[in-house]
Amino acid sequence: MTRPSRTLPRLTASFLAFLAAMATASADDGPPPEKPAPVPDPAKPAAKANADGNHPLLLTTGVDTSVVRSGENGFTRVNTLFGLSLIPARWLELSTVLRVGYADFKYHGKISDDSSLDAELSHDGHVTLTSGVRFLLLEKGRVRWSLFGEYETSFGSDPLSVDSVTVTIGGGALDLSDYIRQHGRFSFSWQRIAVGTGIRIETGRVSPTFSVAFERLSAAVDVSFDDEARNTISAFGKDPSTIEKRHALDHNTASFYPGIDIRMPYRMHLAVEGMIVPIPDGWAFGAGIKYSFRP
Repeated sequence: MTRPSRTLPRLTASFLAFLAAMATASADDGPPPEKPAPVPDPAKPAAKANADGNHPLLLTTGVDTSVVRSGENGFTRVNTLFGLSLIPARWLELSTVLRVGYADFKYHGKISDDSSLDAELSHDGHVTLTSGVRFLLLEKGRVRWSLFGEYETSFGSDPLSVDSVTVTIGGGALDLSDYIRQHGRFSFSWQRIAVGTGIRIETGRVSPTFSVAFERLSAAVDVSFDDEARNTISAFGKDPSTIEKRHALDHNTASFYPGIDIRMPYRMHLAVEGMIVPIPDGWAFGAGIKYSFRP
């Protein structure tokens, strides 16, 4: 008969003794000491601010459109925009926006008592630059009240394509579109100055906004002819200088901008804004959508 091995009982006894010793040591030592709270490093607030989305740079892109109708004259713009803002302090924002898009201009003007000019002109690739500043005046509870100013201008005068030109003389209309394309030149310029105030109410992910601004809108078409066109106009008994000049559409008005700002993940915002501009002899309106991101 084979004798049972004594190795297994010895190993079992040793293991049980080890567990008993560990339990006794744990009971004697008590709970492990708490780790001390980390001491804040005064050199790291900027890193925390950046993590919270307070980076001084703000990148923006989007689309917007504006339509102006004044009497029988009109102006339409459709743009893609690219913006960069610098926010050196919570109360200050400096911005610049580049707009690239399409513009058309409809003009009706009197040459004399019995003659008039109607023109439809357009330009694809119209570029303007807007510089702006915004000050945060008051932040109380959910309300933020700010003051802003903007100046927008085109880069000189852009050449316009002639869609149609009609001259009405004594009740008869002459289509001069092809003739003007060959012997006339049209250029377009745009300027806008705005000073206003805005309010934003923080209501969570979607916050309403409303701004009021005093604006000066100026759209102008410069018309020039060569000698042949001047002689033709003179042959009809009209002075070419009554047409060959700057035809401007200028208005000083109050503008209203209702909108909403949608807070998105990863420090992104989506803003939708409308524009309502009452003018004495017509109306203007617009809308835009902008996406912004803080690195």
